[in-house]
Amino acid sequence: MISYQITSFNPSFGNISVLFKKDDVVIASYNVDVPLTDAGLFITGEELNNYLLRMFPQHVIDRKNKLEAGIPNAADIASLVVPIEETATAQVTEISEQQQAWFEIENEKRVAKALVKFGLLATDPTEIPAATL
Repeated sequence: MISYQITSFNPSFGNISVLFKKDDVVIASYNVDVPLTDAGLFITGEELNNYLLRMFPQHVIDRKNKLEAGIPNAADIASLVVPIEETATAQVTEISEQQQAWFEIENEKRVAKALVKFGLLATDPTEIPAATL
């Protein structure tokens, strides 16, 4: 039997976070926009209950049941997995650090330009005059 638990409500956006459960095991999590009535009120009670239970897709339960029973060719998919090597991870980290440094420099340039614009600095220290090159 499918049940659900509403875990949060955001009245500004009119949505709720819902955990759907089967036999007290969470099988899905959705963010749901709560419909409004003609009177401009959120649906509640039995109407909300029916809405939530109707919206839950049966195929999710069917898929979960199949996965729990085991998929005979799962090893075929597992054989396609190529783990990321540590060297690739190190390269990504280095690129990420370079990007961070670039963003910091660009931010410092914007701050310097703002300080010049508001008269707190006489000249932009990030610009090198052509005469000194």
